Amino acid sequence: MAAEEAANWVVASIKPATAGSPPFSSLTDDQILMLHFLFNKTFDKAVRIIEQGGVYRLVAEPSGRMVFQVMGNPKEHQHYVCFPDHFCSCHAFFYDIVSRGHQLCCKHQLAARLASALQPLTLLQNMKKRQFAEKKTVRLKKDKGIEYRWFEENT
Repeated sequence: MAAEEAANWVVASIKPATAGSPPFSSLTDDQILMLHFLFNKTFDKAVRIIEQGGVYRLVAEPSGRMVFQVMGNPKEHQHYVCFPDHFCSCHAFFYDIVSRGHQLCCKHQLAARLASALQPLTLLQNMKKRQFAEKKTVRLKKDKGIEYRWFEENT
């Protein structure tokens, strides 16, 4: 639990990046070192997702309900549904976090948390409740007895 509290503290201490500045310019050296210590390779992968513009925050109006859509494998055009503190629809979340408890979060959750803290890096889309529901279709996939859910844009 101490590692999770430390991670929450570090993310909460991140100041938003200023417009036009390099993506991670608002992070201090201490924050980067702490994030790398806590998340190791997951931090590096989350940074890569953010740098590729792979985090989308979808906000329903007027409720303010939020969900993140985070890029998975760019070659396969995968995106995962992510609630940064509680859930991700990726395989690693179920295997490494839920089943084994080996990590604090997956790369998609960390990317969503960091992008949210850095503000300008998140593509923010506000939409009415009906648009929010219509924007996504839920697909189910069974793999090793586990159901995965993720959102894809309607075509």
